[in-house]
Amino acid sequence: MQVVLQFILSMLYEYSAGLSWAVLSYPSADPQTSCLNVASPSLSSEYWISTFRPYDRPVFVGVFPAWAEYSSLSAYDSQGEPIPGTTVSSAQTTGGTIDLMAGVANVSAFELPYAVIHRVYRPPNRTQCLRDSEKFEVRLGGVAQPLASETQARDSGKELEPQLQKALGKIHPDIRPDTPFYKPSTRDFPGLFPNADATYLVSSPSRQTAGMRIEGCRPDAAPWIKYLGFMTTDLYTTATDASMEVYGCYTVFAMTLGEDPASYGYDAANASQHLITWNADVFPTLVMRIVDVSCSLGACKYDLNQSHYVPWWECEAILGDVYPTTIFLDTTLN
Repeated sequence: MQVVLQFILSMLYEYSAGLSWAVLSYPSADPQTSCLNVASPSLSSEYWISTFRPYDRPVFVGVFPAWAEYSSLSAYDSQGEPIPGTTVSSAQTTGGTIDLMAGVANVSAFELPYAVIHRVYRPPNRTQCLRDSEKFEVRLGGVAQPLASETQARDSGKELEPQLQKALGKIHPDIRPDTPFYKPSTRDFPGLFPNADATYLVSSPSRQTAGMRIEGCRPDAAPWIKYLGFMTTDLYTTATDASMEVYGCYTVFAMTLGEDPASYGYDAANASQHLITWNADVFPTLVMRIVDVSCSLGACKYDLNQSHYVPWWECEAILGDVYPTTIFLDTTLN
C-alpha cells in the first residue's frame, strides 16, 4: 500500500508543480468547506501545498501570520516523509527570505519531486483561510511562481481526498483497545506530511466501551507548547470527525454517537468539561496532538519524536504532568 501512496503523491507532485500553493487541506465538520481531511488533522488547522520538480531550489519570501497560534514551512520527499533540516516555524522567525532547502546535506533529496507545506494553526473560532496577501511568495531562479486561487486549491484537495483516505486507511497500527495514550511507530501510523514539531499519541476504545474520559492539564508555564488538543478519527479513512484544543485543566469526554454522556458524568454546565464524538464505525481512535517547539529551539522538553513504538508508561514518564489520565467508560457498568 506504500507503493500506492507513493504513486498518488507522484501524480500530485507532477500535476501541481509550477503553481504556488496549488493544493489546500482544510479539514472541517462542514462538508461544503472541508477538503483533504486525511491523516487525523485538527479542524482548526490548514495546510497549503506547493510541489517541485527534481533539482528545483525554491525560495520563500513573506512572513508567518501574526494571528496564528503556530505556523511553519516544511519540505517532504516523494513518499510524504520529512526531509531532515527543512522545517522553519514561527517560533524561530517571523519570516523574511527563507531558503528552505539550504541545510539539506543529502543531495539525493533533490533527485525526485518533493513538496513544501505551509502549515497554519488558527486560533479558536477563526474559520477564515489564509488570504492571498498572507501567503509566502515562491521564487524559482529569482522568478515568482503564479499563485493558485483558493478555489483551485480547494478543488484539488477535494479531488485527492478519497484516493489518499483509501491509501492511508490501509496503513494502520496494531490497535490496542482500551490502552492509555501511546505513540505508534511511524512505520505503521497512517501519517502524511507529519509535523517535525508535533507529537502524536493514540488511544482506541473497544467495542464494549461507550467512550473515554480524559483528564489533564496544559501547563501555563510551558510557552513551548503551541497546541495541545484531541481529534476523534477513524483510522479506516484517517479523517477527523471532531477536534478541540484544550487550555488549563480539562476533562474531555470522547463519546460514541448514541451514548448519553451525562450518564457517564458529563456536565454541560461545567466549563472545564468538553464533549467530542465519533462518527467512526471501523477503527475509532482518539489522537492527542502536542505541538512542541522546544526541540527546534535547541532545548528539547519532551523528546517523543522517535520512529519506534513507545508504550503508554514511557510516554507518561517523558511527558510528566502533560500526560493525561484516561478512563474507559464501560457500557456494561452504566
